[in-house]
Amino acid sequence: MNDLDAADTPEKFWAVQVRLANEIKEDERQKSPETDEHKHKLRLLGDALAWKVLDRHTIRELSRDRLRAAHLTSQGEDFEFVLRVAETSAKRGDFALVCDLTHLLAVGDVLVVDSGGIVIFECKNRTIPMRPPTGRQARQEKRAREASHYLERGFVEIEGGGDRISFDLDEPPCEHAALRDCVERSYIDPDGGAGIAKLGERDFILAFRVGRKEIGEVLDPLFKNLNTTGWRLGYSQGFSGAIWYPSPFRSNPFLLPLTVEQRCDLVNGNLILMRIVDVANLDYSGEVDGLRVEFSVATKGDELSFRASVDGESVSISNRFIEQVFWDFKSTANMGAMVAEMAAKTAKISNALQDGSIDRSEYVSPTVRANHAFVFRKGQSGNPLVRISVEQLNRLGVDTSAISDDLFVPVEGSPNMAIAPPMVVELKSGRPTMRPAGEGEIVSGEIIEMIGIDFPTRTRAEEGFEGET
Repeated sequence: MNDLDAADTPEKFWAVQVRLANEIKEDERQKSPETDEHKHKLRLLGDALAWKVLDRHTIRELSRDRLRAAHLTSQGEDFEFVLRVAETSAKRGDFALVCDLTHLLAVGDVLVVDSGGIVIFECKNRTIPMRPPTGRQARQEKRAREASHYLERGFVEIEGGGDRISFDLDEPPCEHAALRDCVERSYIDPDGGAGIAKLGERDFILAFRVGRKEIGEVLDPLFKNLNTTGWRLGYSQGFSGAIWYPSPFRSNPFLLPLTVEQRCDLVNGNLILMRIVDVANLDYSGEVDGLRVEFSVATKGDELSFRASVDGESVSISNRFIEQVFWDFKSTANMGAMVAEMAAKTAKISNALQDGSIDRSEYVSPTVRANHAFVFRKGQSGNPLVRISVEQLNRLGVDTSAISDDLFVPVEGSPNMAIAPPMVVELKSGRPTMRPAGEGEIVSGEIIEMIGIDFPTRTRAEEGFEGET
């Protein structure tokens, strides 16, 4: 925990991940219910590292289509190659995240973060194939391309028609002051205690610290003053839901603004946090930007969901806003107001796009400069080589106008492949420019490291918001 808090440089950041990788692999060798639980908590620490350098919107995009956590030891040398690529980036002064050490990051093998943005690397412990990617590699490239384009441009085209668009929307703050207050009160009595904080009408946070006292002895006095008469959809949810089912919309326990002791107690089940709310507080009916917005929370079995309309037209609202009330410590009143604003803005954008009165560029909100590439092994040496397209170089601001079609020589037997001569990247008038190497400029077999180039930083939204049209 202390190492996590202190991981504020690429070197310290990388050192934490080396420990995570070693401990996860050791747990895999000693497979048991206890080591499975330990592995889960280790990857929560990996998620915490991601939260330290990425915003929620980026994490959400990179967590799409998450699968079960990967098994590290069964990957053998392939995973060791991933670690070498990440370590190389860390030594160059960038924050490198190994995705298989997290629960949330599902696009790419290594995510490199610097002041200029992010790069998604897919690592292949083999030499560069002399053919276009197919099968699994093609699917990986497609996922990385779509994620980077969406984060870079603020939209991505959806198969079957339509766009997924990102636009700015201010999220209400997490109620951390109230959280800290009720947690501190639960620690007053060393034998066990509890505290409760009121966020608004029918909206509470409860903290209970396990000790020698019986639960009823600690909680009964608090519940006597908690009148739930008239609540339409009264729910209580424990924070364990965020620990065992992490998501981009649930707080990470290792990053809550609590003491090290309190965070450890929370992860280990000795501190219980609960949200006690009337979810009907989210219901809304009123005018927003000239549109009539109405929505209410309904139950279907054990599921909570929204029923919503804008100017009488039915609209879809994600239940992730309910998730944030329960596990991200957002108040129901503030969240309801934000959902109303979101519903109106989504309807306006959707209607304008459909009738052609605006271009999507008028509304989209890019999140971060993003790119993607494949990293391959060079021969048998293990040195990484990056494969990147001309299109991606252009997006990075590299002038490739000197690269013409007549420079490429077709590969016999591979109609879709061609080989270009060695290229040199140099600064011309302050802009990185690529050109063919001159005779004798590069010695055969020699590896020359490119200079680092700081590309212009793009301002990212604190919290991007995504709507689909």
